[in-house]
Amino acid sequence: MNENEFLAHQLIQWICAINDPNLKNSKVVKTGFPYIYRRYEYLKSTIILASEAALKEYERVFGHSIPLTDCDWETKLNPIIPNYSASFKNDPSKFKKILVRKILHWEHCDTAYDFKEYLQKLWELKKGLDVQEVQSLLQKLRICWITKQENKKLDMKYKKKRPNPEQAYEKCEIKVNWLKT
Repeated sequence: MNENEFLAHQLIQWICAINDPNLKNSKVVKTGFPYIYRRYEYLKSTIILASEAALKEYERVFGHSIPLTDCDWETKLNPIIPNYSASFKNDPSKFKKILVRKILHWEHCDTAYDFKEYLQKLWELKKGLDVQEVQSLLQKLRICWITKQENKKLDMKYKKKRPNPEQAYEKCEIKVNWLKT
């Protein structure tokens, strides 16, 4: 079983639990979805985008550009950021990550709330979900590197609900190349 399939199974188990009257108010149901949803960030199939401003901000701070669309939050970002602090005592790689996280935000284009609502509606409509359907949905989820300022704009209007991410970004004047999707 690959990681995408495993995550799809977990989401189906969660949606079954949320529709079970005996489990509906359990801690697993209340805390399970955010944990499962966050894991899609690390799937190899996750689409990673970057705003024009994020690319420019990275280049301004670090003095060179990189393909942010190839960099995830943890694993790929660390090796390509130059070591700006050899004196960072315990872990220089931690310093690099902190520096990037101070200037950029790892934004879920498709919000957890919207994805959860969509899964629940699909479950009710079809009276169940299969693994292939959920895997297909997971492969369409997108993440975008944006600046902290762009994130503030986006959160003011679209923090929780964002049925059309492209439109929300456009209304907040965040320029992203959506062709990768």
